[in-house]
Amino acid sequence: KINKNYGIINSKGVEILNPKKNKQVFTYKKVKGNDYEVVKKKLPMFSKIGSFNNGYAAALGYNVETRKKAWGYIDKNLKWVVEPLYADATDFKDGFGLVYDKKSEHWYMVDALTLSVKGIGHYNQVSYSNGLICVKDKKKTGTSYYYLNEEGKKAFYTGDNEIKEYSKAGTFKNGYAVVLTLNGYGMIDVTGTPTLSDHYRDIRYQDGFYVLTINTFVGIKNHEGEQVLSPDYERVHKVTPTILQVKKGGQVGYVFSNGVWLWEPRR
Repeated sequence: KINKNYGIINSKGVEILNPKKNKQVFTYKKVKGNDYEVVKKKLPMFSKIGSFNNGYAAALGYNVETRKKAWGYIDKNLKWVVEPLYADATDFKDGFGLVYDKKSEHWYMVDALTLSVKGIGHYNQVSYSNGLICVKDKKKTGTSYYYLNEEGKKAFYTGDNEIKEYSKAGTFKNGYAVVLTLNGYGMIDVTGTPTLSDHYRDIRYQDGFYVLTINTFVGIKNHEGEQVLSPDYERVHKVTPTILQVKKGGQVGYVFSNGVWLWEPRR
């Protein structure tokens, strides 16, 4: 990106689209009574471009018919494969992208293999990963989060055959997601099975780790869900890709990301 103009380079550093050349003349007819005039506008081909995944990228471009900017998907030849018709679009992930139609207030799923667009439903917020769609659903009774499968059907049910709903829920990362219940934060796997009990004050994903908080103490789980440090420390942060610094009671220690101590806490 240079100033407000977007460009594209490939993984080898070869320029595909120079930001300074990201311009195109759009032509349309402006009706005046029984006559019309031809209007020409020189505008950016793409006002915004997302990341290329599965061969496609979300892009914000000018729609000549509506004369407005809208989101769609482009291929690596900078051709529209899904026309710019949407108010929002996500990058492709695990073979699927999500688009939002403002008029119908519905989200749709785009298949990277067929480029077909399939309706999901009316939700306030959606995200996709690991074959599951996390949705935020505002109802008269309150806001809840739950998961849908790739068919748009609700994914997880309780033993009483009721949909599993959460106060908050996140996108799956490496097969795990953080959820908030009435008891507290916990974690589930892609089957909806709890892998970490819901009694934590907070769980956040940071630098490839899950940071767990109980009261004021923190611990660490790695991205496979294995516990590296029990929640006994006042502070934990990454100092290198494989080494964590921990602090407790004025003592400082260093531990490898696999839980092996390099230097146990000391003053």
